Amino acid sequence: MNRPPFTAIATDKTGSFTTSWVDWLVRLWVVQQDSVGLTRPTDNLRVGKMHFDVTLGKPVWVKSLGPTVWVDSAGNPV
Repeated sequence: MNRPPFTAIATDKTGSFTTSWVDWLVRLWVVQQDSVGLTRPTDNLRVGKMHFDVTLGKPVWVKSLGPTVWVDSAGNPV
């Protein structure tokens, strides 16, 4: 995730976010999204990302990347 565009003007004359800030906020929203499903996501992963694994019936979290390791709330690999 890139740093926020601090050097860019955040809002225009109408109070709306400028394009550079909208782009950054959208990327932030995408990265922060948790997921639910039978298949664990492979895109936009970050350490700490949560996914509710329907097959296991519980949430799991990304513990590490490269290789990706998922763990349950007790820290057990799943």
